[in-house]
Amino acid sequence: FNLQWSSANASLTVGRQPISLATTFYFTPNDLFAPFAAQAFFRVYKPGVDSARAEIKLGNLSQLSLIGVLGYDEDASSDNGWESTPDWDQTALISRLVFAAHGFEWGLLGGTAYDRTIAGGSLQGEIADWLGLRLEGHYAWPDDDGIDNYLLLNIGLEHRFPGSMTIRFEQFHNGQGFTAVADAVRAIQQGDYDGLYLGENYSALSLGYEFSPLLYGELLALVNWSDDSQLYTANAVYSVADESELSAVLSLPNGDEPNNAGIKSEFGTRPWAVNLEYRLYF
Repeated sequence: FNLQWSSANASLTVGRQPISLATTFYFTPNDLFAPFAAQAFFRVYKPGVDSARAEIKLGNLSQLSLIGVLGYDEDASSDNGWESTPDWDQTALISRLVFAAHGFEWGLLGGTAYDRTIAGGSLQGEIADWLGLRLEGHYAWPDDDGIDNYLLLNIGLEHRFPGSMTIRFEQFHNGQGFTAVADAVRAIQQGDYDGLYLGENYSALSLGYEFSPLLYGELLALVNWSDDSQLYTANAVYSVADESELSAVLSLPNGDEPNNAGIKSEFGTRPWAVNLEYRLYF
């Protein structure tokens, strides 16, 4: 539920709404609010957050966004795992400027996100009308003196061939992560880590192909270079009718499996899985 107001050069939305600041596809360090996991194929619906967002048009290809998002503490006894009243210390206040120059879209990002101050940016466009380039990231200064400053940076390359095949590659540096999975687990247990990924460096490679107007398939490989674990996923979406589709996802992890001594690798903790889903839009 939200309330919206708009004019020719500005808009304001207050209430529950999805907010996406991502430029890249799989690893999205600038997507601060309910981001998708890298291996998530279904991205039509994104959970909303309690927020206020103002969009101000500065020119034909430039825009300023001012975003405020309420934060909540965890509560294991509640129905959804979060407290019902906001924690004002966890409130996020973000500003983002997007503009076009030299054939690329540039973005500048800054503000406070939960318990840290961040400054970063993004870039997207094409090189020689053939190779797509996407980049996003930020540098963070945590309020907790016991947590070091860190850099999150993701660079992506992509190309769509005339035969409807698309190939994408992304390289992600997670300065918040760890070179040893045992150190990551220890930090989580002590409450000193809340990142999405445990390692320091990741790669993603995907191939997508439209077999017919009704059938689309995609293969995705994720690699955690810190512990040499991988996650291979395949997704096929078939359009059954105008407002319905059938999706099948196969997930195959590869890495050292956990034992009594603890977790040995990030993707090694995941099970082999097959998921079949029917979606109806109305």
